[in-house]
Amino acid sequence: MGWNKKNDDGKITSYALDSPASLIAKGSQGIASWSKALCIRCPFNYAIYDARVALSLNCLQIVAAAEQPTIFPLLAGQNKQINAGSKVVRQYAIKHNWQPVAERFFYDKYNTILSAAAKTLNVKLYTLEMLLFATAPGLLQEAFPEGKF
Repeated sequence: MGWNKKNDDGKITSYALDSPASLIAKGSQGIASWSKALCIRCPFNYAIYDARVALSLNCLQIVAAAEQPTIFPLLAGQNKQINAGSKVVRQYAIKHNWQPVAERFFYDKYNTILSAAAKTLNVKLYTLEMLLFATAPGLLQEAFPEGKF
């Protein structure tokens, strides 16, 4: 067993050495790990996608009253508040008939949106990813002010 209790040495090696296309083709399977590896390898081209980022992307669509919202895959994390919020967002999206982003393409869509925003705002891609990560609890509260998270 390697240093990571959730990923064996083979997965870690794969995440470190496989092509970006082959990692992205995995969809949400292992994304919190392989997107970190891509970000380390090419921080100006790839952003991390994890439970907090997923929650923020979905909450932003609620807060902004997106006309055609799409649900980005919500991931289980290690934070109880984020996990509880993800459950509420999932229920909200189902109730309001949000369309899911295609499993094989959602990371590309996420990365493209973030890259375009970074270019427009003249900031680094990883800056926006970290903002999504850091603001997840606040966005959850803004999207569901009556919630007790």
